[in-house]
Amino acid sequence: MSDRYNHPVPVSSGDAGEEKTETVKINCCPPGSHGYLKQTGKPCGSTVEVNYYKVGKGTKALIIFSDVWGWNSGRVRLLADEFARRLNCVAVVPKLQKKFREGTDDDGLPPQFSIPDETDAFMKWVATNTWEKITPMVEGMMTQLRADGCTKFAAQGFCWGGWASFKFAEMYPGLTTCIGIAHPSCQLEGIFGGDVNTLAGKVACPVLLLPAGSPAPGDDPALYDDEDGSVMKALKSNPKSAKSKSVYFKEMQHGYMTRGDESDKTIEASVKKGLNMLVNWYTDNGFGANDEGEAPADADDDNQGLCCML
Repeated sequence: MSDRYNHPVPVSSGDAGEEKTETVKINCCPPGSHGYLKQTGKPCGSTVEVNYYKVGKGTKALIIFSDVWGWNSGRVRLLADEFARRLNCVAVVPKLQKKFREGTDDDGLPPQFSIPDETDAFMKWVATNTWEKITPMVEGMMTQLRADGCTKFAAQGFCWGGWASFKFAEMYPGLTTCIGIAHPSCQLEGIFGGDVNTLAGKVACPVLLLPAGSPAPGDDPALYDDEDGSVMKALKSNPKSAKSKSVYFKEMQHGYMTRGDESDKTIEASVKKGLNMLVNWYTDNGFGANDEGEAPADADDDNQGLCCML
């Protein structure tokens, strides 16, 4: 048999100071081991798959929670590429949502889905994506990112992903360096029996919100208004998130960052502006291109445009 299956190990001879070497055969399971057993009981757990789009390298990881079209919605992966390049970090877009019908790339809503035409079906589906179901996938992702050497984290959300970013910050108190959210839908906390203002009050880091339109019916809700919005008041009441701010993109419709058609020059300009504001926000809050190192100490208690897109 090849020597690679045999290995010398030191064995005490019993005499003081004397040692001899004995060759042992390497074998995981000896010949008398039990063979395969067909399972007869019924396990009560579940199999957890962890899938995410990943780009970039380094010790910082930006967790990008996408909109309701999932981990391959619109330009979300191109935005991830740009964040990774400009922040000198790892950027990941996790696959987290139960697909509706065939989904988009097996996640979220299908491409042809019209929310206005099927609002009731849409909201029923949204309600199935509870944080309790999502938690094991987020935990698996974080375990893998830490194993890959990531020690510092920030979050970015779009639409549904704004709510997920808040839940992530609640799940990992103090771990998130800062958060950016475009066209937020954090109010979804209400369909799960929670209160969005209570949730916002638990976010222990600075948050930048970029809602669409004006605080009026049909646009992103007034609760994100920088001065009078209840979400902003809740964020600013927490000393750790007191620096938070909200800037409305008044000419934009909800979804502009990930799903707005850039052949429209106004949308193109807004996407560039939004990206630059988010990059500057991360940079100003300890998650810039030159920032490395560990998570916050209390973790336990120029217009470059979109080079990859345009």
